[in-house]
Amino acid sequence: MAPSSIERCAGARYYMTSAAREHKARDWLRTAAKDLKAAQNMLAAGDQFEPYHVCFWAQQAAEKAFKAALIFSAQPFDPTHDLNDLADLLPDDWQARRVVGRLRQLTEYAVETRYPDARAMPTRDDARQAVQQAAAIFRSISRDLQARGFPPPKPPKPSTGVTADKNTLDNIP
Repeated sequence: MAPSSIERCAGARYYMTSAAREHKARDWLRTAAKDLKAAQNMLAAGDQFEPYHVCFWAQQAAEKAFKAALIFSAQPFDPTHDLNDLADLLPDDWQARRVVGRLRQLTEYAVETRYPDARAMPTRDDARQAVQQAAAIFRSISRDLQARGFPPPKPPKPSTGVTADKNTLDNIP
């Protein structure tokens, strides 16, 4: 293979072809879509799930979507749950970068929601906002990928309790 067809795999210490990188990015994006759908379904189920369950899966969906984009764009990244750090690593012309600095709360759900001694457990409103933010990030990254010739999976349809018109990057505080 020509040296230009092999690139360093983002987040790894090895090299891979662009086709292998696209396959890996697709796997990450599919998993992000499943996590987002799980968060949406839990939110729609009402009292059947605690808000911290919803917030955790929303954070995971956003994190995996960012990592899919970084893998696709061959941007190396360290293992992290910090969504602001991941967004900041995206190439400058990606629209999903617009959220840099606004994802502290969503980032905290990666760890704080897993333990009962967290400072404050999220509310149902927090869960709704987390799902809206994750959906906005997923859609923005999907559009960025499509603009670069990558046909990502379709985003999951919002379930009851998630207002679709609020799922834009501009609505992330």
